[in-house]
Amino acid sequence: MRATLSYNQYTTVRNNFTCTIPTGELVALLGPSDSGKSTILNLLAGLLTSDTGQILFNQLM
Repeated sequence: MRATLSYNQYTTVRNNFTCTIPTGELVALLGPSDSGKSTILNLLAGLLTSDTGQILFNQLM
């Protein structure tokens, strides 16, 4: 996943977030309130669309 998301032209929520999760691995998102955990999960689930970048599953969009 390499993506950037802004809710408006002045507020960038996630900028160039990058991660790779190997097949079969269990991961957790940890962080303080308003750090973007739910936004990342919503991007992965397809509930939000990134402004730039792409999200790949097994090298496929």
